[in-house]
Parts: sequence; structure tokens; C-alpha cells
Amino acid sequence: MGDWQEWQIVYRFGTIVIWPPDTIREIINDQRAAYDPISHSYCEAHITVTQPFLNPPSDHDWDRVLNVIKNHQPFEIHYGPLNSFLPYPCIWYEIEPRDKILDLRRD
Repeated sequence: MGDWQEWQIVYRFGTIVIWPPDTIREIINDQRAAYDPISHSYCEAHITVTQPFLNPPSDHDWDRVLNVIKNHQPFEIHYGPLNSFLPYPCIWYEIEPRDKILDLRRD
């Protein structure tokens, strides 16, 4: 971690993300490489589900994650429109249904 920037250190124990399908991720990654190269250099296109873990996840923690996933019905994710934090070079897509993602995060 000696080469890590301060903001990266909080991710040392990981986080949970959803990877979009390859075809969608490729399109978004191309846009991020062009318009958000710093973020793109750290991580591919993704949907953040959790905040960074404060501690290394235990087997019990992973069991809890699996139980949350099992208790949620599958749903289709829609991407767009594109947004940014101008003037900062950071872009993202709105995700729908937002409430389903937030329910996963809450649970």
C-alpha cells in the first residue's frame, strides 16, 4: 500500500460491485477512458453496491452477503442517461431501477 493514494487505502479490504455485461461495460469503458481517464485507470465500469469494507470480510460476512442476494428477486438493470461532476472529469450513468440497487445496499 506504500504506493497507494490516501483515498485508495479505504478500499484495502474491498467493496461489492456489480459488473455490467461485457457489451455494455466495453461501451462505458471507452467513454470513461476518453472522459474520465483517472477513474477508468483504477477500475472498470461498475455499479457500486457497498461502501468500502472496514475490516477483512469473514466467512460469516460472506454468508450474510449470500443470504441478502438469495432474498432478492432478479431484476433487469437499465443504464442512462450519462451524468458528470463537471468541472471534474468524472462521468457515470444513472441506474434504474435505483430502488432495487439501494435495497441491496441497505440489506
